[in-house]
Amino acid sequence: MATIDIDWELLYEENGNTAWEFDPSEYPVTPELVNQIGAQPNVTVYDYSFDWIFRSNELKNLSLEEGNFSDKWFWFKSTQLPEPIDLVENRIELVDGRSFNEDEMNALSNAAIISREFAELNRLAVGSKMSFFRTVYKDSSLEGAALEASENIHETLTLDIMVVGIFEPVKNETWNVSENIEEREAQLELDVNNTIYIANKTLESFSERIKTANSKYGKIVPEEVYNVPVSFCLFVLNDPREAEAFRDAATPLLPQYNRITISSDFYRAIVAPMQSMKWISTMILIVAVVASLIILSLLITLFLRDRRQEIGIYLSLGEKRRKVIFQVAVEVLAIAVLAISLSLLSGNRLSESIAERMISDQAIAAEKQVENNVENPDSVLLSWGYGKEITADTIIQNYDISLDSDVIMIIYAAGIGIIILSIILPIVYLIRLRPKKILME
Repeated sequence: MATIDIDWELLYEENGNTAWEFDPSEYPVTPELVNQIGAQPNVTVYDYSFDWIFRSNELKNLSLEEGNFSDKWFWFKSTQLPEPIDLVENRIELVDGRSFNEDEMNALSNAAIISREFAELNRLAVGSKMSFFRTVYKDSSLEGAALEASENIHETLTLDIMVVGIFEPVKNETWNVSENIEEREAQLELDVNNTIYIANKTLESFSERIKTANSKYGKIVPEEVYNVPVSFCLFVLNDPREAEAFRDAATPLLPQYNRITISSDFYRAIVAPMQSMKWISTMILIVAVVASLIILSLLITLFLRDRRQEIGIYLSLGEKRRKVIFQVAVEVLAIAVLAISLSLLSGNRLSESIAERMISDQAIAAEKQVENNVENPDSVLLSWGYGKEITADTIIQNYDISLDSDVIMIIYAAGIGIIILSIILPIVYLIRLRPKKILME
C-alpha cells in the first residue's frame, strides 16, 4: 500500500522550527493528481477521500466517554469506489444491505454506509434516513454560545442521506499499532465505527452549496476553501517489488513538501542495518571459500607427498592412476563429510546465540534511529489503520535462525564442492609422479 503525505523531514530541513506553521492547503493534493498517479500500470486499485465534519441534533456518535462534547459531530469519509477501499482491503465487512452502485458514484447520491454499532445506538436500519447540517456563520471566529447565537447565523445547510448498507469492523493484526495496545485498539475501532461512508460527489456538491451560500450573503472566502483538497488517498500496488518503481514515477508529480509513503518503508528502515550485516557476512563467506580452496589444496598436496612411496609402489605394481586418484578422493571426502557433520552440530549452537545477539542489537539500534526522526515513515498509514507496525521485537521474534533440511543439503553440497575443487591441484601432482623415480629416491 502507498499514500501521499507531508514530508516533514524536508520541511524541517528547509524551514527549521517554523515547519509546524506549514499550511497543507498551500500545496494541496487534488483529485486530478490522485487520478493521474492511480493510472500508473503498477496500481491495482486506488481511492481517495474528502474529510468533512457534520452536525446533527437527532443522532449521537459512539464515544469512549459518556457526554463527550463531540457526540453531535460526525465524520464523513467519502469514496470514489462502489466498494470503499476499506471493504476491498477487508478492514470492514457488510453485514446488512449493500455497497454503492455505479449510478450513485457518478451522480449526486444520498446513499450512505454506517457501522452496526452506530446503527444500533441510533436505532437505524437499511432504508433509514439521517439528517446532518453545516452552518454558515457571519463571524466564524466566535466561540461557544456567541458562535451559535441566532444573530450570528446566516444559514443552515442540511444534508439528508439514506442508509443502504451496514458494516462491522474486521479486527485483525492491523489494529496492533501502539505501545498502549488496548487503548489504541479501542480508539481505532471507535473511529471506524463512527465512520459514515458516502460518495465523493456528494461532498463536492455540498461544497458548492456552501460556496453559493457565502456568496449570497456577501461573505468573501478564499477560493481554495471550496476546492476541497484530498485528505487521504490509498494506492494498492500489484506487487510489493514494484514499490520503488511506483515511487519514482509518482514523486515528480507531487506538490512541494509532499512525498510517497509505502507501507514497507518503516520495515526497510529497521532492516537496513541488518542488510549491511548480511553484505558483510557474504563477503566473509566468499573470503572463507577462497581461503579454504587454497589451504585444502596445499594440505592435500602435502598429504600426498608424505605418501609418495606408497603411491609409487601401487603404480609400479600396475595399479592404474585413475584408481589411485579415486582412492585418494574417497579418503578425503570421507574425512570431509565427518568434519562437516561435526561442524554443523557445534556451529549451529554457537551461531544461534551470536546471531540472535547481533540481530537484536542491530534491530534495536535501527528502531531508536527511526524513532528519533521527525516522523516515522509509516505513521500516516498506521494512524488510518492500514499496514502493520513493525518493531525490533517483531523482527527478532520472526527472524528464524535455524537449520532445516534444505540448508543442511546446501552446506553439504558446498562443502563437498569445495573439497572436489581442492583435489584438482593434488591430482595434477599425482599424475606427474613416476614410479621408478619415486622408488629410487
